[in-house]
Amino acid sequence: MVITEATGNDRFTPGNEVFMRIRINDGNDGTVAETYLTTANSATVINFGTANDPLQGTAIRAISGDLPKSFALLYDNSREGQPIAATSIETTGVDFTTISQYPTFYKDEVSGIDGSWATIIPNANANGIQLIEIRDLVDGSVLKTYEAANGVWGTTSTVDPTGGLDEILVIDLIEIGLGESAAADVSVYATGNQFVIEKLNDERLTLEVYNLIGQPMIKSELNGMGSQQILHQLSAGVYIIRLSDNKGFAKAVKVIIR
Repeated sequence: MVITEATGNDRFTPGNEVFMRIRINDGNDGTVAETYLTTANSATVINFGTANDPLQGTAIRAISGDLPKSFALLYDNSREGQPIAATSIETTGVDFTTISQYPTFYKDEVSGIDGSWATIIPNANANGIQLIEIRDLVDGSVLKTYEAANGVWGTTSTVDPTGGLDEILVIDLIEIGLGESAAADVSVYATGNQFVIEKLNDERLTLEVYNLIGQPMIKSELNGMGSQQILHQLSAGVYIIRLSDNKGFAKAVKVIIR
């Protein structure tokens, strides 16, 4: 996934098509770009507004129990797999209070609140938002999906909105009650050369261990309930343990091996 922050540059004029690009050096402490990786698909620039105009959009924010630093991707199910918007889930660790480009509602009602997220969606969208994917920070895998075939989430309609920044769309994914992961009933910690997992249910889970640059280190299946141990030969450091069930729900925890 590639995410960009808009600036005052002319390329972010509503209606422009922006391509994402990663510039890579020579891999040997070089400071000059040697390789350019550019996405094949572009993103259309829009701005907040209250007209039924494809270049104007409405703010939308969500309340959820989803994992901070993961990503929310929003789809209207008409673009052959391409999301209509994508954003990060708080808390991300970024202090938005000093960034003037962010609207007040984001600073007051989203930033620093675990599970909250916000973005902008087009006003001219007859389908509305029909699918929301929650994707993992480490490997981009789908952690959870939410669906609303008619584009209505609870009492909030995302079909052809014209709220701009005046009437912000709010969806409460917790209140909608689309289920929680069996992984929520699991705790895990590191001691010595083993991970200790305490399971309060007998549903089968997959445990995956990643280092901080996203490399997979261990994968194991957890069955039954109670205390379980997994031996390892990992070096001292910080690791991310991802627990997922067969419904696509997951959670991740950070552990320190000393």
